[in-house]
Amino acid sequence: MDIEHCKVIFEHYGGMMRTKELEQEKIYYLNIQQLIESGHVDKVRYGYYQWVNPDGFSEVSTVSRLFPDGIFCMETALRYYGYSDRTPGQWNLAVSKDSGKSRFKIDYPFVKPYYIEPAVLELGLTEGKKLKGYALEEFVADLLRAMGYRCTVSQQGGDSGIDITAYPAQAAGAPALRHSNEFCRS
Repeated sequence: MDIEHCKVIFEHYGGMMRTKELEQEKIYYLNIQQLIESGHVDKVRYGYYQWVNPDGFSEVSTVSRLFPDGIFCMETALRYYGYSDRTPGQWNLAVSKDSGKSRFKIDYPFVKPYYIEPAVLELGLTEGKKLKGYALEEFVADLLRAMGYRCTVSQQGGDSGIDITAYPAQAAGAPALRHSNEFCRS
């Protein structure tokens, strides 16, 4: 078995392959076991194998491939939008409450699923290069709501750059907090 040929095949599939794809490429069980023993391939979970490449390793592509229906949220979304320089200790994913629970029980990468009603799961969803996440304004508004504020998110344009208006829930006449992308990015 030619290691370089196998590496090229794995790269064609984004560094991760399923058993079915390996068989289509004529890389069979014995070959896979040899690649694992030699340290070239890791078994990520049942039926998923990843080429070991310490220089070009990206957990983003691993998580995206393992959980294509997952939507980045919480600290993972903050990191994605550049509002945090801390790499989360786990990947926070919003998924349908109807998703199978056992698929998240893997050793690596560390994944924390948040089970959401399917009807509201994709509200405010945006698509990135390899990622799915919630629109920044909706995400920040949700964080403020969790902190006890009442929030409104404005429509695109015509709002003088104000994206979110938040009021303390307990004080009716209290001054509003305002969020705009320009203010947060400076």
